[in-house]
Amino acid sequence: MQRSASLGEGALLGVLCALVVAVPAAWRVAGEAVSVPIACVGLAGGAVLLLAPLLMAARASRPWPKAASPLPAAVLIALGPLMFFAALLKVFTHHRPLGATTFAIGSAVMMLGAIALAARFGQWARSAGRMRLVGRAALAGSILFSLALAAREVAPALGDIGARSGARGQMFDVLLAVIVVVVASRLSLPSPVQRLAKLGGIVVFVVLALSGFFVLRATPELLESARSSAPLVLGVGSWLGG
Repeated sequence: MQRSASLGEGALLGVLCALVVAVPAAWRVAGEAVSVPIACVGLAGGAVLLLAPLLMAARASRPWPKAASPLPAAVLIALGPLMFFAALLKVFTHHRPLGATTFAIGSAVMMLGAIALAARFGQWARSAGRMRLVGRAALAGSILFSLALAAREVAPALGDIGARSGARGQMFDVLLAVIVVVVASRLSLPSPVQRLAKLGGIVVFVVLALSGFFVLRATPELLESARSSAPLVLGVGSWLGG
């Protein structure tokens, strides 16, 4: 019974995350032939096919093993430094294979460091007395600093949100998707929302996926624009749309 409720919660949260991720991308891909709301439905229908199963698995596997508990916070702590590191490599490294290798090694080191920090700050936050406040402040400060650094890298995408292409727009899509998925995987839902998710979460997921499928089939202009400007949001819809 608990597992079915968790699956419903994951499906409903996946729908909400897909809609959040789809809105900025819809502004980029919509045009004269397709309105922003229609583009949002099409993109969300593609995104939910990835996000909902991911969150269903994350919610159904709770409570997570103790060793995995720092991972969501570690992802957020590492996100900004990783994006800044990637931007530096793009400027100073002109040999792409070398840059890719450097980024792979650097990102692994940063991720390990972020996991260590998240585990330590989490341990402090669960302790008693003054260290509890120190741990919570350190964890929140690290995440906010990382998100601010990441926002700095994608800020040009926000200033050019109507552009029909561009790597920065896709970078913003990735940043937004990571944030909403990490938050949703850890979110505690109120009892009324839990009951709603248990009753209709999977149904809402299926309805959005089918709606996106039909929108993409009916609007080839949207499909082609999304393939070039928002492929990560479109996701599986890239081939479901035809």
